[in-house]
Amino acid sequence: MTRPVERTGIFQLAGEARGQALVYSQPLSFWGGIDAETGDITDHSHPGLGQNVAGRILVMPSGR
Repeated sequence: MTRPVERTGIFQLAGEARGQALVYSQPLSFWGGIDAETGDITDHSHPGLGQNVAGRILVMPSGR
């Protein structure tokens, strides 16, 4: 069983969320870096290429 990890930062939307987090050390663009219909990461320069962000909490240092 994994323990929840509390993160702090600047949140883009107010509210609460619980779920599986995808944590990246590199920023990602939602304009061209993610397929809006599937949630798949399509940015070929990003280490998360091929992963899916749909229904997950995305944690990264910033957006692009």
